[in-house]
Amino acid sequence: MQRLPGELSAEAVLNGAYPFLPTPAALQPRDLEPRSEGFAAERLGRAPPPGVHPRILFSPEQLPELRRRWLETNVGRALHTNLRSRTQEGLRDPSRWSSQLYSALAAGDAPRLRP
Repeated sequence: MQRLPGELSAEAVLNGAYPFLPTPAALQPRDLEPRSEGFAAERLGRAPPPGVHPRILFSPEQLPELRRRWLETNVGRALHTNLRSRTQEGLRDPSRWSSQLYSALAAGDAPRLRP
């Protein structure tokens, strides 16, 4: 069997002769105790019942606060500006594949959607 230059044989690796740090000892159960410091449980909402949208990452009750933060915080405004800019580029720049796909979808041009 051929090997690349400097590559170890399977036997050498199985015998522990490889240039990596040793595997750390197994974690003990005490190392896996749940810790809650820094966890903001109050930010979690209740999952709405099936069929209610949005549901996966947040619920309808959380939308007003998300909208407020989106429009009234520096980070929210920066994210909003960035997203609008990227969306406009992706949908309006004819040299981008996403714009070409969007145009074909909007026109109902199914043959143009095929590779």
